[in-house]
Amino acid sequence: MLFRMGQGTLEVTHYLANGNTFTVSVCTTSLGLSTDEPFSRGILSGETEVGFDSKQTRVYIFSPKAWDSDAANPLLKGLETWHEK
Repeated sequence: MLFRMGQGTLEVTHYLANGNTFTVSVCTTSLGLSTDEPFSRGILSGETEVGFDSKQTRVYIFSPKAWDSDAANPLLKGLETWHEK
């Protein structure tokens, strides 16, 4: 879960943005992102590179607001682009 991390957020986001991944194997297969946080949006848009294997990582996207097609479609396109890498 890479959102609402609280204390240590800056350290974790810098660690991951530098191409590192989590060292515990159960933490390397899923990625939780939120539509209202810059780091999550950066990953989905491709602006922020992370060391997760995009083809092997299950991605969960959370939104503080109700989903609608205007909100979901751009995220789905960004996710498709991320999975093509």
